[in-house]
Amino acid sequence: MVSPAAAWVSGKASPAPPWSAGFKDFLRLRAAERSRAPRPRVLGIDEHFFTRRLGYATTLCDLHHHKVYDVVLGRSEAALESHFQSLEGKANVRVVCMDLSSPYRALVRQHFPNAKIVADRFHVIRPINHHFLACWRQRDPVGSRNRDLLSLMRRHRHNLTPEQQTRLLAYLAQCPARS
Repeated sequence: MVSPAAAWVSGKASPAPPWSAGFKDFLRLRAAERSRAPRPRVLGIDEHFFTRRLGYATTLCDLHHHKVYDVVLGRSEAALESHFQSLEGKANVRVVCMDLSSPYRALVRQHFPNAKIVADRFHVIRPINHHFLACWRQRDPVGSRNRDLLSLMRRHRHNLTPEQQTRLLAYLAQCPARS
């Protein structure tokens, strides 16, 4: 008799519901395949809130192929340490893109010795945006509370419609920069 996971993998059965034993077998099979897969050359690491019960998860992404490579429950150094120790082919990773928290940096230096550490775009832009908005609040407390203006200020100029560009330029003309 063929197991539900084997039938699913072979395409001879409809997908089993997520709560079935067959689906869990399938997930184990996929995890085993992924563990034998070559390590990505450009690896992205980021944590995110997973569920209330399980807390945070850390996602490892193959940034070159734009695919999730693995997900590890937890974001602590201990949770990632045990996972990184079991990985093979870590020397093939050339770039790791992540937030620059010190536990992540230490783990990456230890487990991916040939990789350059690069800050991801979100974690570079976020503090700049925060300081910009704080300065704007000081200069124009009323204008900075206008949600429409706030939306325009946060967009890249290439993503503004002509009407939005006109509104933004009109606002900026009212408040010239001080020299």
